[in-house]
Amino acid sequence: MAQQITQIPNMQLVTRLFLSPAVHQSLAILQFGANQLTTHLSEIIVDNPLISLHQPTDVHQSNDLSWLPDQNQGSLSDHLLTQVRFVETNAMVRSALMTLCLEVDNAGYLRRPLAEIATFFQLNEQHLITALSLLKQFEPVGVGAKDLSECLMLQAINEPDFNPTALNILEFGQLDQLADDQKWPQLPYSSDDLQEALLAIQGLDPAPGHQYTATDPALYLIPDLVVKNNDQQLTIQVATDSLPQLSFDQSYYEQLISAADQQTKKYLQQKRLQYEQLDASLSKRRTTLALIGTYLADHQQPYLKTLSPAELQPINIQDCAASLGFAPSTISRAIRDKYINCQNRTFALRQLFVRSVNTALSPNALLNRITILINSESPNSPLSDQALTERLAQDQINIGRRTVTKYRKLAGFQNSYARRQTD
Repeated sequence: MAQQITQIPNMQLVTRLFLSPAVHQSLAILQFGANQLTTHLSEIIVDNPLISLHQPTDVHQSNDLSWLPDQNQGSLSDHLLTQVRFVETNAMVRSALMTLCLEVDNAGYLRRPLAEIATFFQLNEQHLITALSLLKQFEPVGVGAKDLSECLMLQAINEPDFNPTALNILEFGQLDQLADDQKWPQLPYSSDDLQEALLAIQGLDPAPGHQYTATDPALYLIPDLVVKNNDQQLTIQVATDSLPQLSFDQSYYEQLISAADQQTKKYLQQKRLQYEQLDASLSKRRTTLALIGTYLADHQQPYLKTLSPAELQPINIQDCAASLGFAPSTISRAIRDKYINCQNRTFALRQLFVRSVNTALSPNALLNRITILINSESPNSPLSDQALTERLAQDQINIGRRTVTKYRKLAGFQNSYARRQTD
């Protein structure tokens, strides 16, 4: 019997969620940083004669502008040197740190080996190692890395709730296999996991230093949140005086609509509705940031008082979202490209969301602890990674040796054999 090909209608019920333009706008405004928000609102008011945009004056007229970038300093090295003055360390390490700030290339990488830098500038190599661990904590995240994998790794461990598969791939140096889908079978992950890992890594910046160029005009870092000291209790508030404000000309609207025909009335009503939706989106943005600020003030009090990286407490987006009654994606949007001003320093809000190494330790705290242990070791009998693991366990920091190895490398220290000094 000859085979026949027939077409049979097939019905399938699919549920899809479509967001209205107003919801899209609300999500976009929540995600915008202060500079992006100003640009977005400036574009909108061009087509709406009833809306006025009031630019902030607080940022430019404050008596203390030390937290703002110097308009005469646009290079990456200048940006790094500005951060050096906030580091508490001895004069020798500070000198080494300043040297490294000048040694990074335009992409943010430290290409020359520390031994070569030590010889050329006649610096102590151990001071350079300590300085490098400090440099890797600077903004932009990823600066001071020796290669692409380390640069992406530094960014990944500072990214709240970064994709775990991508983190493992970076940790074990499997970036080349991930980049070639023909080599994916060599990796112990599913194709879906690898696709998600690839997207996560593509969201990182392979050249974090390129955002700083000496020829581009310097932009103000406008904080969305500011830390206030109220009777020794720190609170985080929305920096309303530093953000753009909208106003609607109600009297002009009434004057126009009273003499308008139907088509003009419809146009004016649409412009008023546009303002109301914008105002609602801005209000929601302020409310969301205020709630996040309150949550962070409750959980990061020690760090906000000292600004010591060792005081940062592990906080993830899921816990914050559950506590505030938001979806994790809402918190992620809200903290993106946002800055906070604390003690005359302005830094990325996401720095307060720290991935935990174990149940009670942040990466910066672990890096700091490992640095202290290695700096205090005997030069003739340096601590192996296993010995470091055991020392940390004595302080109730229970992590694996491989984790210690990873963070020892991120801190800029060689293995115990290379650190051993012989007479």
